[in-house]
Amino acid sequence: QRTFAYGGFYKMPLPEPKGEASTRGTSAHYLIGLNTEVCHFKNYHAFHDETAAREQLRWLELTLADLQARGGRAVIIGHIPPGLWSG
Repeated sequence: QRTFAYGGFYKMPLPEPKGEASTRGTSAHYLIGLNTEVCHFKNYHAFHDETAAREQLRWLELTLADLQARGGRAVIIGHIPPGLWSG
């Protein structure tokens, strides 16, 4: 996907839960993967340039708004587990 190649974040459709049929022929359930490195406090480059983090968060806002409007759901993951290197 374009967003993964650009910034390391993406969305991908998940199989519909049993008993649920898609109303539009496409999945309403997605896995959203975030590049949490851009927001990590040990990423010193982020202190000088917040562009990558801002772009990713704006994409996330738009993606979640679209899913909400379609009645969709998302599972959000990141590659740095919460609490790891938290100081």
